[in-house]
Amino acid sequence: MTVPVGLRITLAGYDPDLLHIIANRWDIDLPEKGSTRELANALAAGMLDSSRAGDMWARLSDSERGALQTLIGSGGRMAAPKFHRLFGRIRQMGPARREREKPYLNPISTSESLFYKGLIATAFDETETGAGEFVYIPSDLLDALPTTADFREEAYAGEPVAPPKDVVAADDSAVDDMTTLLAYCRVYDVPGGVSLPGEHEAALRPYLLNRDPIRLAMLTALGHEMGLLEPDDSGHLRPVPDRARTWLDASRTAQLRALTSAWLESATWNDLRHVPGLVCEPTGWVNDPLAARSAILSFVELVEPGKWWSLDSLIEAIKAEEPDFQRPGGDYDSWYIRREGADEYLRGFESWDAVEGELIRFVITGPMHWLGMVDLGADGSAFRLTEIGLAALELAPWEETPESPVGPVVHPDGLVEVPREASRYDRFQLARVTEWLPVEPGRPYRYRLSALGMERAAGQGVRSAHIISFLRRVTGDRVPHGIRAAIERWEQFGPEVSLERMVILRVRTPQMMQAMLDVPDVRQYLGARLGPLAIEVRADKVGELADALRAMGYFPLESAGR
Repeated sequence: MTVPVGLRITLAGYDPDLLHIIANRWDIDLPEKGSTRELANALAAGMLDSSRAGDMWARLSDSERGALQTLIGSGGRMAAPKFHRLFGRIRQMGPARREREKPYLNPISTSESLFYKGLIATAFDETETGAGEFVYIPSDLLDALPTTADFREEAYAGEPVAPPKDVVAADDSAVDDMTTLLAYCRVYDVPGGVSLPGEHEAALRPYLLNRDPIRLAMLTALGHEMGLLEPDDSGHLRPVPDRARTWLDASRTAQLRALTSAWLESATWNDLRHVPGLVCEPTGWVNDPLAARSAILSFVELVEPGKWWSLDSLIEAIKAEEPDFQRPGGDYDSWYIRREGADEYLRGFESWDAVEGELIRFVITGPMHWLGMVDLGADGSAFRLTEIGLAALELAPWEETPESPVGPVVHPDGLVEVPREASRYDRFQLARVTEWLPVEPGRPYRYRLSALGMERAAGQGVRSAHIISFLRRVTGDRVPHGIRAAIERWEQFGPEVSLERMVILRVRTPQMMQAMLDVPDVRQYLGARLGPLAIEVRADKVGELADALRAMGYFPLESAGR
């Protein structure tokens, strides 16, 4: 770190003229002669006197104290572009120009006034994104000032709002949809990657409780983050057996806690790049999703639990107090972001609401709501932290919710109904050997024991005896006799019965049937006789058969359902 942190080091970098100007602001008498180091040491000794520092603090204007409090709230330093945008710029001057313009008597900004009082300084610091200028308060001077309170405790000055008329309550369905995702990746060959290919996303969607594609993308990313999903040797995305089993076997509370922790700590799931309506062009710029998320949540943590809060007011508070929460250098020009369907890029601080504002809105109404952390007003204008949200943000302990799992129910026709309260591990195992039916609101999960499921089980090396043993365990040994027999017969004999769709040619007399069989151009499209007046037709040749019949002198009446 190259930023000077001590007052003596800071002052030693100034010319004697500037040191005398600062001393006059503090009513400190400096010797007329002496080296720069000697003058800096003498001035620092006076400024670090707590009584004199208190007097200086008392003489500051409200705007000067507010600027210092903002800087204190940022740990005593802030990127110069941000500070200058909030409190004005500091003109760079040498002794001659200072003598002519006397900026210490006529400062153009709060920043410049504080600079000539020696309360702030600027320097360059090397960061991950390169060298950047910072404004800082020398660390020992910071300790001498009469207040070091965290200004952000006062940052969100909004008032609670009236409860919305219609509420979209948060839930823990992310646990259920993660279970379904793991089962899907176990059953189907999904190419490995941090997101699902479009065709798999579309195929999985009917079986989810929440079909928002962004939420599914988030769950897929968190599956990677938690080590639940990894590519296998063939490159297909699969559940990692030990880790997936541990998570699936855990309580619902523990599962949700793992999901929220993964999102809170994720550096790979990038909230900004999933904000609806925004397109982030891959042109080399990078952002830090973890830092941005943490900054947003640090403001959310300040709201009073149990109360409803205006989302717009929260966004305005962050804009006023920490607008550069995701851009440490205050750079609003090098990120290539545009609105969906538009060609113009959103650049400059004037685009803050369209980018940063929408990111804040998305984080709260998207991931936080999806993970059960906040309830929302139906119109999206208000939010309220839930017990899950308070626990996830470490504002309250996690309370383990008692579970009374109920098992699946197997019906005589092979339909299996699985309540949401059932063990997620059991549902995962059932999904491996059954045909899936789409989720319907308010109804249990539905699966069907069928030939398709038996083939799927065989492909995974699951024996019929294992399926029967599993079904007996999870149903309390209530498996219909016919279903048990069908499972056993399948392994022994394979498919014994088939149901097929058939096209039938019917005629008025047996003589007509024989006449048609005598014509090779007609007979080639016919199959097995079904009686004197009916015969099977090759389903893929109905059109050709109709043409041949017309050539014989018959107009065939075709079923409207064909």
